[in-house]
Amino acid sequence: MKLYMGIADAWDLGFRSFLVFIFAGLLWLKFIDPIISCAIGFPIPVLVGLFFFYRGWLNAKKDWIKENLEWEDLEEQWEVN
Repeated sequence: MKLYMGIADAWDLGFRSFLVFIFAGLLWLKFIDPIISCAIGFPIPVLVGLFFFYRGWLNAKKDWIKENLEWEDLEEQWEVN
């Protein structure tokens, strides 16, 4: 698997995903738990946190690809000149 971000960026994204997990869990407990049983109350916030991490990883991959394409264009321009 290719790493598209540094350790610090991955750590930051993981921590923000954990905060999203906590926030989704608190929202679940406050608003949905009185209506629906808590049996599925844990997997839903986990999925929300994982989705947040996955979306951030994909954005980092897109940025990495875009940066590589820009470098290739610059190298081609330097070779022509």
